Amino acid sequence: MKSFIAQASSLALILTLLSSCSHAHTRGSVVFSDSPTEGHVCLGENEVKPGDNLNVYRTECKSTEVQNEVRGGKRRTICSKFLLGKAKVSDTSSEHFARVEALNGLVLKEGQIVEKATEN
Repeated sequence: MKSFIAQASSLALILTLLSSCSHAHTRGSVVFSDSPTEGHVCLGENEVKPGDNLNVYRTECKSTEVQNEVRGGKRRTICSKFLLGKAKVSDTSSEHFARVEALNGLVLKEGQIVEKATEN
């Protein structure tokens, strides 16, 4: 019985820790660029509405070789995101996509990450 309680407690702790790492951001990406200042993002009508502001990020990943005495060389990659600017949702074209306009000279490029801004 003690073993079952210990296992259940461990499982509950693990699930709590895993859920605390989840992101609460509405996040997508630029999937098509009509022009340098207009494009489509993978956020639909259930996630954003016209007038919502989005933060636009680029990601950068760096890989390094890590030496391990037991297994030899191993690659480790660390990724970071960098805020580029903001865009505004002009229209939701479907449940999956929205049209956006870049703000303040931002250039939209396919693959950029977008997140719904917390302050609209």
